[in-house]
Amino acid sequence: MSRPASFFHRLSYSTLHVLFPPSCAVCGRTVGEGSRICAGCSAEMEPVRLAKLNDNVLTRLFAPCGKVVRAASLLRYHPDTLVAQLLTEIKYHRRPQLALYLGEWMAGELAPRGMFKDIDALIPLPLTPKRQQERGYNQSERLACGISRITGIPVRTDIVERISFSISQTRLTGDERRKNVQQAFRPTEAYLQLLSQGKGLRHPLFIDDVITTGASLSALTVAVAPPEFSILSLALAGHHSLASLSEDEIQRETSADITRTTVYFDE
Repeated sequence: MSRPASFFHRLSYSTLHVLFPPSCAVCGRTVGEGSRICAGCSAEMEPVRLAKLNDNVLTRLFAPCGKVVRAASLLRYHPDTLVAQLLTEIKYHRRPQLALYLGEWMAGELAPRGMFKDIDALIPLPLTPKRQQERGYNQSERLACGISRITGIPVRTDIVERISFSISQTRLTGDERRKNVQQAFRPTEAYLQLLSQGKGLRHPLFIDDVITTGASLSALTVAVAPPEFSILSLALAGHHSLASLSEDEIQRETSADITRTTVYFDE
C-alpha cells in the first residue's frame, strides 16, 4: 500500500473507533483495543483451572470411550451466572460472532499449555439439519472456527453427521441423556471412504459448548472411533456421569488458587 493510501486507511480506522468504539460482546460497554469482553464481565466468569490437561476429571470422564490424550474446559457453568448467559446467547440468540470470539479466547488461553499439540482436525459436535436451520448456525462449529483462526487447525464438518435426536437434552437425567444420544451420530460416507484408503484422522479434537454429563461427546467419539482423541468445551457443568465423581471433587480440582486473567482477543 502506498504511503498516502496507508495514511487514509489509518485515518479512516481511527475515525471509526472514535465514532464506534469497540464494545464488550456481552454487556456492550466500551472496551480497550484488542479486547472483546470488558474487565467487569471477565471478573464474573469463573475459569476452570485444571492443573493437568492429560490427567483430570474430564480425561477420566471420557476414558471409557477410547484413548483420551487431553481434555479441558475454559469456564465453570452455574445456573443464573454470566457463563450461563453466554451459553444462552450463542445457542439461542443468534450470536455467531460472539461464539467466534470465545473460540479465539479458548485457543489463546490453552495453546501455551499444549492443548493443540499434534491435533489434526477440529470436530464440532454436529446438529441435526433441522436444528441448525432453526438456529441459523452451529454454535460449537463457530467456537471451532475461532480456535482454527488462532491455531490454523482445520475445522472438519465432513467427518460425522447427526442422524437422530429424540428430545432435547436440557431437562434429561444423566442416564436419559446417554440413551437419547447413543445412536445419534454416524461417520459420513465420505469419511468411511477415507478410512478404507487408510486416510482416517489420527488425533481429532472434539468440541462442544458445554459439558454436562458428557453423553453427547461420548457418543460422538465412539461414532468416529479415532486411535486417540482430545476433548474441549467452552464450559463445564457440575453434573457428570461417573458415579465416583462428586461435585466436591470437581470443585476442588478445577478451582486451584491461580490468578484470574482478563479476557483479550486478537483481531
